Amino acid sequence: MKLMPERLRRGFARALFALRLPARTAASHFALGAIGAIGAMGLLAGFGAVRPAAAWAGEPVVADERPAAAPSLEEEEADEIAPEVLELSGRYRGVFWTLASGDRAAALQRATALEMQALAAHPREAMDWLTQADGRELGTLLAEQPDCALPLALFYQQLVVAHATHQRYGLTQRALRVTDGILERMAVGAGTEGERRLTADAYSGFAADLLTVPAPARAAEVLGRGVVLAPEDADINVALAILLLRDRRPQDAEERLDHVLRTQPEHREARLRRALMRNSTSADGRAGRELEKLATAGETDWIALVAAQERVRRLLATGDYDKSIEFLNRVIERFPADSALRTALAFAAARSGRRAEAFLASQAALAAKAPAGEGARRRFSELPTRLLLPQAARAEAAAEARIPSLAAALSGTAPKQPVTPAAPAAASPAAAGISR
Repeated sequence: MKLMPERLRRGFARALFALRLPARTAASHFALGAIGAIGAMGLLAGFGAVRPAAAWAGEPVVADERPAAAPSLEEEEADEIAPEVLELSGRYRGVFWTLASGDRAAALQRATALEMQALAAHPREAMDWLTQADGRELGTLLAEQPDCALPLALFYQQLVVAHATHQRYGLTQRALRVTDGILERMAVGAGTEGERRLTADAYSGFAADLLTVPAPARAAEVLGRGVVLAPEDADINVALAILLLRDRRPQDAEERLDHVLRTQPEHREARLRRALMRNSTSADGRAGRELEKLATAGETDWIALVAAQERVRRLLATGDYDKSIEFLNRVIERFPADSALRTALAFAAARSGRRAEAFLASQAALAAKAPAGEGARRRFSELPTRLLLPQAARAEAAAEARIPSLAAALSGTAPKQPVTPAAPAAASPAAAGISR
């Protein structure tokens, strides 16, 4: 009884008095009840009553594309820090020194080796130890020099790609969370227009890297945070619209495209994608007129060619072959090398009874080069990485310029306790200093 908490002891005493039971008898009943409760919990667990929803659906929990919210990078005081955490913290500092020297590739190699070795040596504890270790270092560095956040963010987002490429899902999710945390810190601290623009570029670069994995739904979430910081950036808005449509969110995609067109009414790609999203069955409706304008005026680029293809498809679907022939003759003048348009002309001429014209169009189609429309269609359907490359390049250049701030932060902060300088990446878990 003396080992019970005071509140529980008093309640237990009142129950004894109410039941008029001796203390020894009551204690034995209490023990049996506790054993029964534990057994019931075990039985429920055995039947799977506490399995997560993802497990019921047969979905992988570790490889979830949408990780948990980004953890705080602020240092937390712990009652006792595991020696393995201190060792890993020192090794992460060595990784950051390599990054500060300008050799990001070597820093990535050291970081991946460090994390893989830790995970191989201690599968259960490694994730927590790694998070504590680099969290201690990152919190200190970012407090010392906030400008070093950008090179660190770019480093971790490339660490995401490195782990994802080799299907190391647990380490991928951890690197994603760290990157999210650094970028979130940048966004909160962005007090000027230039800093907000730079943070938006960093988000765009992160999304571009995620598209190489590929993780388009996760990239859409990242872009959604970036577009708040640069709402007038047409490329970010169009890229986000493409990803939202792929994620079956057409209303959100339309909102992004409409936002672009309100500020830039002549934006050609936004006009094309918005026209194709309109559920118009009439070839002469608003969408049809917009497609005809894009196909017959302005640049002879992939946008005009896709617009021509869609306009032809809708005209032929209505059975108005004369109008189809008139339109095809105009766009073939702009795209004489495209065999698909000439094939469509031969079809429309044959259906309208113009046999001679159909024969000539079919011969021209055979003599034409490979259909240029296939390349245009591929570009229309591909992930929007190309739209994010200019922003990624700006973030990369700014990160290079801020590398000295990382070196200054490392020089101005001492480790919490003396650690052995990090050695080159070891080939085995035992050589990492955290062996079993």
